[in-house]
Amino acid sequence: MTARDTFAPDAARWTPEAGWIDGAGRSDVKGSTVPRIFTPPRWAGPPGPCGCGCALRPATSRGFEIITFATDVLRVALLPWQRWWLIHAFELSLDVHPITGRRRLRFRTLLTLIARQQGKSWIMRVVALWALYVRGAGLVLGAAQSLDIAREAWLGAVEMAQASPETAAEIPAQGGVRMTNGEQCLTLSDGQRYRITAATRGAGRGLSVDVLLLDELREHRDYLAWAALSKTTLARPEALICAVSNAGDDQSVVLNDLRARAIDALARCSAEPLTDRLAEQTIGGDGAALPDPSGGLFLAEWSAPEGAPLDDPGAWRQAMPGLNIDVVGPRGWQPAPITTEAVLGFLATDPPNVFRTELLCIRVGALDTAFDPVEWAACADATFSLRRARDRIAVCVDVALDGEHVTACGAIRLPDGRAGVAVLGAWSGRSSVAAAERVLPGILTAIRPIEIGWFPSSPVGALGPVLRNLRRTIRLVLPKVVDDPKLGRHLVTVDESDAAKITAAMDREAAQGL
Repeated sequence: MTARDTFAPDAARWTPEAGWIDGAGRSDVKGSTVPRIFTPPRWAGPPGPCGCGCALRPATSRGFEIITFATDVLRVALLPWQRWWLIHAFELSLDVHPITGRRRLRFRTLLTLIARQQGKSWIMRVVALWALYVRGAGLVLGAAQSLDIAREAWLGAVEMAQASPETAAEIPAQGGVRMTNGEQCLTLSDGQRYRITAATRGAGRGLSVDVLLLDELREHRDYLAWAALSKTTLARPEALICAVSNAGDDQSVVLNDLRARAIDALARCSAEPLTDRLAEQTIGGDGAALPDPSGGLFLAEWSAPEGAPLDDPGAWRQAMPGLNIDVVGPRGWQPAPITTEAVLGFLATDPPNVFRTELLCIRVGALDTAFDPVEWAACADATFSLRRARDRIAVCVDVALDGEHVTACGAIRLPDGRAGVAVLGAWSGRSSVAAAERVLPGILTAIRPIEIGWFPSSPVGALGPVLRNLRRTIRLVLPKVVDDPKLGRHLVTVDESDAAKITAAMDREAAQGL
């Protein structure tokens, strides 16, 4: 059986409108095989057996070799997106190795973003076993945010290897699988090893790794673990780093930086002329291929466009390539792992930002926010102004937890009962608090709000003395809480002469209300 036969079974066909349609498939909306954002191939020519229209073929991608290994040796079925990913991620470079005379892998770092439960950890097991059995990698190292999670992926790969007679034969009965004294290691008869570790600042130090598998890169909140793990591949001639993850938030610094670098390279990659051989326009004067504009970094991102409605099936299929995709593999028919019914269930129960990042694979500022950012943006009104309501403006000031951003907002109650909010001033950087301290008095003196609110026990407490002084001296009227038998407990405004009656409890309540 050839790689092409393996990749394009009779059970599946490709259509540009709907992606892969499987013979045993469902009539629901189906996940998109091709990611929304990806690094394009350097090879051109007639459409090859990939099925997406690209020219990659067995001579220009080792992905076909991995597909054959998965189906013929491991006897496992691949989802269409997994086949596409293998073909594109394992594209071969235009130039050849000076010693072996073979084409090397084009990419040294593979970054893949995809929604939850689509099979990303599963395909990493296939890559790990291919690296051990076919490529002859001396050491494959798997890492995750905790050792327990890394162990789950490792156990899955061990079970996959033991289930196939061809691969099980190369696992020694004694010492082939070690799970003692905190060590998890799969060792083949020729010495190749697959180990795991937690992603910590000391992870992998002292090791020399051929293939590094990083799960859930979004959990790396600093560069300590990345610095330790990625440099284990430095001295290996054809090392590979495979990083897979769901979308993160603003604290996912490593994931966000890597993605930004890959996005920056996309324009250069798209502008480069393609070739199906070492054509004149892609080689330098010495006959060597011109530098790869990707810098060896591959990006494949299955995600919905930012701002997409949460209930849009088109957004679902872009982020969840396994959605409603049934497959027919060596072990028979396998139903779709992700269904429309499951997605609808989470749409009904998840907070918007949780659904957005976990199932639409869209980066969010934070998972737990006071407002849904999409709905908040939809409330924007370019014609709104506080200028005509200076006698009823309430102001609130806040400082970010790291002390590097200060915001002052004003709000009024509109005649129709809605609240109108506008930013009065914003300051960023290490001197943001000092800058706000200088400028706020002028802003608030000009406005003369009916109330100024802040949270004294939060970082904005650094501005407390300034705000208290302004509160005493510039307000036109003062708010007071009263209990009315008909209206209930509510705020009223009183003249400046009643200032002494406003208690500290009232001040705190006003700040919290704002």
